[in-house]
Amino acid sequence: MDRNKIIEKWMKRPVSWSQVSQYWYNKNQWVESYLLNNRFPPNAGMVFGNVVGDTLGLGRKKSMVPNLEKSLKGEKEHELSVKMNNTLLVGYCDHYCPEKKILNENKTSKNPLRWNQIEANNHGQLTMYALMLLLRDGTIPEDLEIWLNFIPVEEREFGGMWIPDRNNFTRFKTTRTAKQCLEFGSKIERTIKDMEQYANVVKLP
Repeated sequence: MDRNKIIEKWMKRPVSWSQVSQYWYNKNQWVESYLLNNRFPPNAGMVFGNVVGDTLGLGRKKSMVPNLEKSLKGEKEHELSVKMNNTLLVGYCDHYCPEKKILNENKTSKNPLRWNQIEANNHGQLTMYALMLLLRDGTIPEDLEIWLNFIPVEEREFGGMWIPDRNNFTRFKTTRTAKQCLEFGSKIERTIKDMEQYANVVKLP
C-alpha cells in the first residue's frame, strides 16, 4: 500500500463527529474505517435507531414516537459545514431551528441506563454542533436551547427490535458555553494532528 497516497486522500476528507469519536474510542477501527475505507457493518441497534430517526420530524401519523413530534422544531437533518482554520467540519443535526435556536438530537438504546442528564451534559456530539453553529452563524452557545431525546428500545424474542412503549421517552435539556466549545475545537485540532502522526506509523496491511 502507498501510505502517502492513503494519508493524502484521508486529509482531503471533512472531519465529522463519527470520525473523531471513533478515533478516541478505537484507533484500529479508525484506521480500517477512515484510512482504508473498510467500513464496519452497522449492528441491529444502529440499523433500528436509523429507522426510528427516519420517522421523527414527519408528523404524528408517520412518527414512531408521536408525542415527541411537538418538540422537534425546525429543519430535520439540518446540515452543518464550516471551516475551522484549515479543517472542514461537517455534521447533520437531527433537528435544528435557526430562528429559535433550538437543537434536538435523538438517541435510541436497548440499555435503559445509556442516556441520562450527565451523559447529555458531556456528549461531545452536541458540543461539536454548538461549536459549528458558533463558527458558521455566530450563534452564541449560551443562547442555544439544546435537547437530547432518549427513546428506549428492546430486542424482540424472535429477532429484530421494537419500541415497547411509543410514549416512553426522556428529554434531557443541556447547555454549552462558548468556552466549552472553543476548548472542544482545540481538542479536535490536536486530535487531527495525532491522527496524522498515527497514520504515518501504524502498520498497514
